[in-house]
Amino acid sequence: MVKAGGGKRGSAAKAPTKTRVSLTDAELRELRSTQWFGLLAALAAAFTAGLYIRLYPAFLWGNYINEFDPYIRYYLTEFMLKMGVVKGIEWWLSGGLINGNLYINTHFWYPWGINWATTLSPGVSFTGLILYDILVKHLHLHLTLLSIAVYTPGIVNALSVLSMYYLGSRFGGRYVGLLTALMTAFSLIFLQRGEASWYADATLFQFIAPLGMALFIEALRQRNWIPYAVLAAVVNGSLVWFWGSFTFVLNAYGAYAILLSIYVLYRLYRGRVIPLRITDGISVDPVNALGTYTLTYLGFAAFLAMTPRYKLHAVLSLGALGTLAALLAVVAIIVVLLERFGARKLVTASKYIIAAAVVFLVIILALALSGVSVLIHIPGGKYLAALFPTARSALVQSVAEHSPSTAHQLLSTTGYTLPFEIAGLTYALSTVDVAGLLLSITSVLSVYFASSEAWLTMLMFAWLPVAAYGLYLVIRFVARRGIDVIGLLTVAVVTALFAISVVVIAQSGVPIAAAPQQIVSTTEPAIPSSDWLDALYWIQYNTPHNSVLASWWDYGYWLAIMGNRTSLADNSTVNGTQIKLIATAFTSTNVTESLKLLRSVGADYVVVFLPYYPFPITVPSPMSALSVGSSSQSMLALCALYPEYPTGGDFVKSYWMSTISGNSPEYTNTHILSAAEIISSTPSGGTATYNLYVPLTNTTLYRLLFDLEAPAYSITVDQCLTQIRTTTSATPLTLPLWLFNTWPTYSQSSSSSSAVHLVLTFQPILGQSLVPPPFVGTNTTLLNQLYFTWFYGNWLISPPGFQLVYVSRPYGWVLVYKINYSVLKS
Repeated sequence: MVKAGGGKRGSAAKAPTKTRVSLTDAELRELRSTQWFGLLAALAAAFTAGLYIRLYPAFLWGNYINEFDPYIRYYLTEFMLKMGVVKGIEWWLSGGLINGNLYINTHFWYPWGINWATTLSPGVSFTGLILYDILVKHLHLHLTLLSIAVYTPGIVNALSVLSMYYLGSRFGGRYVGLLTALMTAFSLIFLQRGEASWYADATLFQFIAPLGMALFIEALRQRNWIPYAVLAAVVNGSLVWFWGSFTFVLNAYGAYAILLSIYVLYRLYRGRVIPLRITDGISVDPVNALGTYTLTYLGFAAFLAMTPRYKLHAVLSLGALGTLAALLAVVAIIVVLLERFGARKLVTASKYIIAAAVVFLVIILALALSGVSVLIHIPGGKYLAALFPTARSALVQSVAEHSPSTAHQLLSTTGYTLPFEIAGLTYALSTVDVAGLLLSITSVLSVYFASSEAWLTMLMFAWLPVAAYGLYLVIRFVARRGIDVIGLLTVAVVTALFAISVVVIAQSGVPIAAAPQQIVSTTEPAIPSSDWLDALYWIQYNTPHNSVLASWWDYGYWLAIMGNRTSLADNSTVNGTQIKLIATAFTSTNVTESLKLLRSVGADYVVVFLPYYPFPITVPSPMSALSVGSSSQSMLALCALYPEYPTGGDFVKSYWMSTISGNSPEYTNTHILSAAEIISSTPSGGTATYNLYVPLTNTTLYRLLFDLEAPAYSITVDQCLTQIRTTTSATPLTLPLWLFNTWPTYSQSSSSSSAVHLVLTFQPILGQSLVPPPFVGTNTTLLNQLYFTWFYGNWLISPPGFQLVYVSRPYGWVLVYKINYSVLKS
């Protein structure tokens, strides 16, 4: 008997009754078949949409590998193919040995070289290697290694829709799984680095991590749990081969095991039944829950031991929390077994185990934080930077993806799902749901790391099933109370809020799919440009094969792999000393010092990058003061060059070059470059304000970037000059000038007699004044003094020892200089 909607509680006699309809076995089978058909159709639609979105960049822009890091994965896959599949895998897992000798690749990080087998994880390159061997060598498909590298990431990441469905369904049922899959298809969490062309670690990691967690939960649900636990251990352990952020997953499991172990020991000490359960009411044996973790930990340890980059000792640093959890889990399992064998006195003594465990954890963590390596020690580098944002070096801070996330970024990533997330977390934890405990811990920790570094939003995959479960709980709660007007309104509101959240999530994630790969657009916002491709092909065919190229580390992989020339530094950033040397050479105002530093590492060429935008302006003629008696000034028309518009070049990066070289942020802001505003007079008589960076000194890098010979080869500058000649009556000046260049202007002296006495002054080419914004550390007086005295005609030619040999097409953003060290003798 069911109470009608709107009836009063306790008035069952007045409520109309409903007769339960019995279904035949054939009807039940048909109903189940219909449900499964609808489920599979919905899941297929989500997967298809996710696959299309992820493959769209390759369809739209072509078969280019995206960003920087994927290029080294491609290079190493090709490197192993030349050796053969088996020998290639042996080379990596042996730590870089070829015929018993250690192979150091001096094509990168010249002259010191690098051993890639101990620097990177092998998973991505192994995947490409095996796929090429199967698809091309055995199935004889007409595929290139490049096409496999381009399309495999998109296809595998689209499979994340299915692995996330599996995770959501194991946690909250099929409807939670469907909602999770739907969000996964469009979420920035997956699309940030999940589309085609991202032949990199995080892309494949995002398929494997949810699958491993789903298998972990599956083991909790099964009585015969060991096979699932072993499979979960293998899948989770393989994360070590794909991305350094495996340490997040390992330690999230560790935090789960520590809390669960303490709870189990406490309940045993209190002599009460341990009500462990999973979402749909299935009871979970504590030995199962803790044993599954122990096997998973051993899976991680096994893969760490096989990986030359880490070795087994990484369980005491990167996996420290997981290691402590494994020790505590083993103790808890022993105590549970003692209870079952009737050793009650020993179980009662577990209170001492709990106290000892807490003291042990506190002491170990205190020693680790103080720098004493006892059992564990705090990892450094990027791991430490993610864990403690205040501990970041200038080199780590210089990478844009390591900047903290804003509240707006997190909102666009998760939509308005926070209320559902809270509902899911609260219910799961309050009911001692072991699967919910794992997902809750993973979700909360991922928010911390995503807040610490923007790119780590990719770790927030556990947020989606918990949010979907929260929606499911709200709707189930309303349905069980009876469907009335208030209930229907509540369901409508929460469903609409969730739907809006999906739209918000899609609005931030889907546009990434339309963006061109960075090799054809290195700027922000992304503007399609073939400059880098043109430059890399020119380098490959027009420089000696043994040439060594100096550039900022961002472009090292491109120069070494696409340009096929030796580079000094690259995106692995493993040699901070060499990066500091390059930074010092670039930001030095002493060209001789710069040349000596570059000569010390054998550089033959320098490659610099500066995007800019030219537009026509009019300025007073230097001799306009000679127009005695005339009320109007004679004007000249020229092209103004707006640097870092779009942004992403070496000029804006020179801030970090300066700080990495050893200068303080305050010194950099007051002596190297500063943010500023230029107020311009417009032809209509109004004013326009331009925000830009202004160089404050004459560094070697600035003299290379702002060489006024280079813009003559830019198609956009040519178009600007054409516009000047056809649309203005002012006298055209073919020499373009940067916005921060000063312009010589003559004015009549106020004390002049009948003769004309002229006074030479300098002013910005765009108008009347340069106004520094309220910028911490900016020396306004110094800025104006430097601005008005140094930057007139400062970069008409290259600095001594640097010969401009190439300007990229079509925009002229990439410049190549040949170094001539003979000037050091004069």
